Amino acid sequence: MVIETKKDEQIIKILLIVNILVSLHILISFIWNFLIVYFQDRNPLIPSYLIDYISFPLYFIVPLFSVILFYCVRSLILKQLNSTVIVSLLIFIFAFFIYQSQVYLFIQSFSPYASHS
Repeated sequence: MVIETKKDEQIIKILLIVNILVSLHILISFIWNFLIVYFQDRNPLIPSYLIDYISFPLYFIVPLFSVILFYCVRSLILKQLNSTVIVSLLIFIFAFFIYQSQVYLFIQSFSPYASHS
């Protein structure tokens, strides 16, 4: 979509900043949760592979949001504002934000560390 006016450009920049902030929030929260689990005191009764089991979905989520964050920051710095991509990413980010537990569990269902009965 072509940006026609200065007002449209301002709106797209605001949406881009929202994309950056929400992506950064999601990225930091997942990394923070992993670090909390990783550096917790070890209980000998809890299996050692539990960290791998918990972190498996992060192997997909963290790179995805890193790429989204990189694209948004790059677009903001270079002023390459593609409104279709920016709005699509905003919709994707907010859909993920709303359904993140379901997405996490879906990815977790493919975990090689899970016990399959």
